[in-house]
Amino acid sequence: MQVTGFSAAGKTTVCSALAAEARRRGEVVGYVKHHDGPLERQDSDTDLVGRQGAELRWLAGSDGTSRLGRPQGLADLASAAQAAGCTFLLVEGFKGEKGAKCWLRRHAADAPPKGVSDVALDMLGAEALALGPQELLRRMPVREV
Repeated sequence: MQVTGFSAAGKTTVCSALAAEARRRGEVVGYVKHHDGPLERQDSDTDLVGRQGAELRWLAGSDGTSRLGRPQGLADLASAAQAAGCTFLLVEGFKGEKGAKCWLRRHAADAPPKGVSDVALDMLGAEALALGPQELLRRMPVREV
């Protein structure tokens, strides 16, 4: 399930509600968020090792979090989530990726840009929150993981 839109439209809040509902239904929930900017800093340890030939790099924290250390497309990330046992994947962002998506608006005029395709559901973020996660799951486009 992919949720896109401009900043402060309510994407993360909607994803949080959907994650809780999917978990309540017994799903193993995964979450991928597109971050605008690099995860690795130039001359960091992972950058230095990468320049020496480590094509696949992950950043792992002592709290159990990890981040992929190279750009990957949504298809690769979905495959990794499936391999890890995910049965319900929430995707926040990735506006330019092909596939059915929900566009959340902060304001009525926040229409998807011309380059964003495959918008199957288009609504105000506040409207999405008011509907609640059960109704959103019923209305939102779902793709197989």
